[in-house]
Amino acid sequence: MTARKEDGGSRNFAHKHALMHPGGVGNADCVPGGVPELVDVNCVAAMLSCSERSVWRLSDAGKIPAPVRLGRLVRWSYRAIMEWISTGCPKVAETERSA
Repeated sequence: MTARKEDGGSRNFAHKHALMHPGGVGNADCVPGGVPELVDVNCVAAMLSCSERSVWRLSDAGKIPAPVRLGRLVRWSYRAIMEWISTGCPKVAETERSA
């Protein structure tokens, strides 16, 4: 049996995020100077209280707003994610087809 390396991965991110940013993501306290334009997978995972892998699965399935790709960087619009959450998290692929 091999020992499993504990690297403090995504399951500890929410806890670490809460320690670094006591106001939480919803208050946009994680970015100095106000509301961020774009957020990474770690921030989206914290906003949704799920793992980074779950964010990727939701994105691949078209269940969350599409990310913005800047070369190798993948980011989500903070405003789009917050609006999606406030509307009850509908499947994005379905809402885009009906529009």
